[in-house]
Formats: sequence, C-alpha cells, structure tokens
Amino acid sequence: MGSRPVSKGDVKDVRGGWVMSMISNPATDEQSLRSALVSRFREAEANAAAAATATTTTTTTTTTTTTTPPYPSDADISTSSMPLPTVHVDLRRNQSDPRSSFAFVTPSWLQSNVTSMDGQAGTPPPCWVDALESSLLSDGIIVDGVKCTVKKRRPPKRERVARNEERIRRKRAARNRAAAKRSRWQADMFGQFPSRGRSIVPHVFVADLDASLLHLVAGVYLPCMFPDSCRDEVIGALRHVWTEHPKSLRIKELFETLEVYKLLERQLSQLMRSERTAANASSSLSPPPVITKIYDLACGHGLLGVLLAYRFASIKVVCVDLKQRPCFDHYLEGFRLHAKPAEGESIPLSNLHFEERDFATLADGDVDSTTFVAMIHGCNEATKVAIEMAQERGAAGWATMPCCIRDGLYHVNRVSNVDDGTRHFIMAGMLAGIYGAHWIAAIDERITNRNIVLFGGYS
Repeated sequence: MGSRPVSKGDVKDVRGGWVMSMISNPATDEQSLRSALVSRFREAEANAAAAATATTTTTTTTTTTTTTPPYPSDADISTSSMPLPTVHVDLRRNQSDPRSSFAFVTPSWLQSNVTSMDGQAGTPPPCWVDALESSLLSDGIIVDGVKCTVKKRRPPKRERVARNEERIRRKRAARNRAAAKRSRWQADMFGQFPSRGRSIVPHVFVADLDASLLHLVAGVYLPCMFPDSCRDEVIGALRHVWTEHPKSLRIKELFETLEVYKLLERQLSQLMRSERTAANASSSLSPPPVITKIYDLACGHGLLGVLLAYRFASIKVVCVDLKQRPCFDHYLEGFRLHAKPAEGESIPLSNLHFEERDFATLADGDVDSTTFVAMIHGCNEATKVAIEMAQERGAAGWATMPCCIRDGLYHVNRVSNVDDGTRHFIMAGMLAGIYGAHWIAAIDERITNRNIVLFGGYS
C-alpha cells in the first residue's frame, strides 16, 4: 500500500481530511485504515457514476446520455494504481485506553493530486469526494470489524484566523460603503438653518432654502430618519410637496414633526409588540392595550397624522382640527404618488381621515380603550382637555407636546426670575406630575424651545 512517516508538520499543513476515533481493535494499524478507506472510495465512486447518468426526454424523442464524471476511473481507484502515498494516515494509539486511540486521515489529493477530464492538475476535487465525506461523517467506517466514528477536521488555525479576518474586512467594507452613500446626521447641524435666538425661524419654507441646506434635509437628515424599506418613498413624497407646493412645508414644522414622530413611533411600536407577546403567552399581569385608532388632535398641518398613518397602515388615524388646511391635501398627494399601498390597501393612506370639528366635541364612543391620543403644540387649555379626555375615557395612551402654558393653569400662579425656556420646563414638569406621565422626552431645542414631550396612560 506504500506509506511514509508523517510528521506533525505534515498533519498541520495538509488541508481538510478527517479524524477517526474509537479505534479499539489492538490489531488495527495504518494499513488496515487505508484498506477500509479504499473500500469506501470505490463505493463512493460507484455511487457517483450511477448519479452521473442522466435521462433526457423530449416531446419527439427520448435520449439517454451517459456523462463521464470528473473522477478517477475504476482502474485508477484500484489498490494497485491509486496514489495511496498521498493519503496520509497518522495513527495515534493510546496503549492504556485503546478506545481513546484515533487517527488523522489527510487526503492531500483532494486539492492537487487529482487530474480532471481536461488533464489539468490542481482543479476542484472529484464529485464523489462529497458523497464519500457525507457517508463517512454520518455512518462512520468499519475497520477490522470495529465501527469507528469519523469527524471532519477543523482547518488549520492560520486558515481560520485568515477567514475571520476576511469576514471582518468584508463587514467593515460594507459599513464604509453604506456610510459613503449618506453622511450621518449630527444634531449640531440644526444650527446651520435660519435661526432666531436659539431656535429655527418658524416661517422659513423648505423650498426657500439654499442648495447646501436643502441637501442637508433631503440627502442627510431624511435618510437617517427612515429605514431602507421606506426611505425613498417618504423622501419622494416630501420632496414632491416642497417642489410642487413650495408654500406647504416649513422647515421648522418638518423637523418638529419628524422628531416627535420618531419618539411616538417608538412608543407605539413597543405597545404593539407587547400586545403580540401577551397574545402568545399567558400572564397574571394585565394585558397591554390593543390600539385600533390614533387621534391627532388640533393637528394643524396634519403631517404627524400622515406619517403615523403611513407607518401603521392597519390602524385608523384621524386628524382633527377646526379647518383642514390645503397643505394636508398636498401631503396626501405626495404619499399617494410616491408610496406603495400596504398589504390590503388599494391606495396608500386609505386608513387616514380628517374631521373638521372642535376636538372637545368628540363623543364618548370616539375615544375608548383602543384609542391613542396625540397632540403637538396644543396651547393652554387644549393640552389639559386632551389629556383629561384620554384619561376619563380610558384611552390606550396619550402623548402631548405642550406649547404655551399660562400661569395658574396647573396650580402655579407665577414663575418668576427665570428665562422662558426654564419656565416652560417647570410648567411641563408640573403638567407631567399632575397627569401621571410615565415618560418625559425632549427634541432638540434648536428646533423649538417648546420641546418637551410627555407620554402617559400606559406602563
């Protein structure tokens, strides 16, 4: 059979192969292991030859084609012609515990010693090698009447390290490519927009921004606000608004609404995940609320309601204000032109509605335990009425961003000797305490100094 001494370096240098263990027969030697392997080689060769015969049937004729597979012929695999010196068997016998004996089987011909049909050496291994390895790993191998288990050897350490480094390199390159496509938005970039005092001027339209600021909005800020799945749709819809209806979208309103939307979307998503989790598990705790309707009260331009309806297509969203502004129709137009209908929708935002009315006149049945109430920049009593309505009618939750809060409205007659921003923080904190807000957040004060957002009605 031909063999040669195998050093530890040989075992490490040859890629691939297997480890045979449970070699408990004391008479087993390297010759026996090679003989067993040759038998398996013949079996794998025969199976591969059978699988390589394909029958092709056409509508007019039936042709049987036998394809010669790229593996050695039956003569080549015979014990007399097979290049056995390239199949290294390194038996490591344990004299005290024979069952702990094992052998490294390192068939170097898997890489370079097999000649393919076109006569080129160093080509990929013959197809029957895969069948042989699969059989060895699943069934083991009988050697001198004893079944030995076979496991695949790990690649050399240097190869594993190289693979890991390559994997890390590819991930880093992918991150760099993604970062190159869009610059990351930094909060201090808000300071580049037209400002008065510490906050953005409220009457500047997006369409009136110069090219560099418009790039910050469309090319940097908006891509960072939305995931890949909907980014192009939202940017396309908003670009349609400021391009086709330049007086319908102010930069302060855009930033303000999107920053609040980001906070509100996170809370609603968490509530809906809790709802699904509770539906799949029994618990002694009270179940989370089921939300089927969202009210955007005193909605003004209505952009928050539009974004919520786009994000939560299965939930009815109702915008309420004394009058529907033309910009609301322009937002709706932009999304219906650039967004795709959600599953079950014929057109985008079919779940969005507008009601021209005083929100204080909403009936008891309009706001119930499946309703979430939101209000951005409700002035004075408006915030108070909205929260009390949500609490009295058992709404699933509420979120509000108070605007003006006059003295005496929440038990404090006067706040003196502080700047306007500090006064607003104090009054918003008083409101949060009175109504049991469980989360207080803030958007960047460079957008607005009325930047406190309160959430309550759920835990």
